[in-house]
Amino acid sequence: MTILKILIWKDLKDFIRDRRSLLTLVSLVIGFPLLYIGILGITASKVESDRNKTITVEMFRGERAKDLSRFLETQGMDVQQKSGDFDKQTFLDGPNSLAIVIPSVFTLSGPMGGQKQRHSIDLMVDHRDQDAQKQLQTIQGLLTAYGQSIGNRRLLLRGVNPAITDGIKVRLVELNQETMAASIVLQLLAAVLSISCFMSTLYLTIDSISGEKQRQTLEPVFMLPLHRWQIYWAKIVVCCLVALLSLIAGALFFTYICRHPSFQSAVGLYAEFSYGLAMQGVFIFFPLAILAVSLQLLIATVSRSIKEAQGLASLLGIGGMLPAILASTLDLDGDSLVVQLLPSISQAKLMEGLIKTSEIPVSQMFLSCAGSLIVAVLAFFIGQLYFYQEKVLKTT
Repeated sequence: MTILKILIWKDLKDFIRDRRSLLTLVSLVIGFPLLYIGILGITASKVESDRNKTITVEMFRGERAKDLSRFLETQGMDVQQKSGDFDKQTFLDGPNSLAIVIPSVFTLSGPMGGQKQRHSIDLMVDHRDQDAQKQLQTIQGLLTAYGQSIGNRRLLLRGVNPAITDGIKVRLVELNQETMAASIVLQLLAAVLSISCFMSTLYLTIDSISGEKQRQTLEPVFMLPLHRWQIYWAKIVVCCLVALLSLIAGALFFTYICRHPSFQSAVGLYAEFSYGLAMQGVFIFFPLAILAVSLQLLIATVSRSIKEAQGLASLLGIGGMLPAILASTLDLDGDSLVVQLLPSISQAKLMEGLIKTSEIPVSQMFLSCAGSLIVAVLAFFIGQLYFYQEKVLKTT
């Protein structure tokens, strides 16, 4: 037992000495949370900037619709009057991406709102400008509101109450805005934990077997008075411990940043997000981390070089995170037994449930753990069998 503890301590010291492993761990614990939070901050800043940005629109034959022009200007829009007819190529080459074209014969309303003629106006948009696509809905809403005001004036002119044309009024009441903010934070936390599962022990698992084979230090370890399965499981314990520490540290750091007042004021996201909720996320993803360790050790055992192991483990990381991405885009039935058993997908669905209820369903958690751990035990068993073969020491 003392020799086994020494072996575990040796693997831990090798991990601490390996700069690549430490750099990967630090980047996952600090780098990725800061990256996602930075992206969230930039997105929030962009939304706020777009909200306060003045919309500029060109108006052709604006003298025929002066009332419309004044209405748009009172709504904060910059209406630039253009003389002459609308020319497509000149407009596309110009600085603006939105234009309103009034027809040559246009009289929307007469005195006191009395109708003379009705004509449609053309709203031109250059879809190459992404900002114009966002501003298009605003302009369409304003034009619709202006058209309704003209209709109301016509009804008043005829002594009819405009309210007679109103349908059902819908009043939007937003509940639990803090919960909505917490759901956004939880989605980002799920992404951070998913990446950590497959990346935190990537170099550690490869170096513990493939690295020792290449340095020719694995054979002296086999000469210790230990069974090979004990040596293999010592490496499993070390890798799983590092994976757990990475998940916990990443979740705690992410939560600390999200709860900090300076972050909340900068992003405008005031989330009721507790450390306990973050630890529930760690509990959900830890079985997936064990699965990742088992597959990475299996790859390191069967590979004959570090480069081969790194290439296969990198593909494993991409493939491991892909199901969670698909689960967020596809409408999968969370109550399906297959979905609850599939690794990565089941964790993503559990996080969705945690966002809604702040609690983990026991039955779904059990199935998710079972699905991941069954595959992990199978991979551990296959890797252990290969570990007993002498060709495990071959590097060519």
